[in-house]
Amino acid sequence: MGYPGIKQKLDDGHALRTVPSAGCRHALETYLCVLNVRGLDQGIYRYLPLEHKLLYEFTEDNLDKKNMSCCFGSKLPEDCGRYLHMDGNSLQNEWRYDIAAHKVIAIDAGHVCQNLLSRL
Repeated sequence: MGYPGIKQKLDDGHALRTVPSAGCRHALETYLCVLNVRGLDQGIYRYLPLEHKLLYEFTEDNLDKKNMSCCFGSKLPEDCGRYLHMDGNSLQNEWRYDIAAHKVIAIDAGHVCQNLLSRL
């Protein structure tokens, strides 16, 4: 199919993915923080894997400085043109995995990162 993370789209709107996920929940969402990229407005974008598109979410003044707090004070966001955030939706896993939901999301994030790195 050619979309990162998607092997095949099924007729019922679901997709076969290239990354394993506990219980097939796929509870991670990927966001791109764009600070200095030609052709894209500064702001936060959500990646839509089934459509292989970026959805503009919002922007704020001093976005680079505000994102430093997300990175525990690292100056890296200030110097980057763009970077990824992964957000785990624990509600998709809590009903099934109870208090282990956060651990399952961390394992899933590791699988996604490994898949991303193999494509670089």
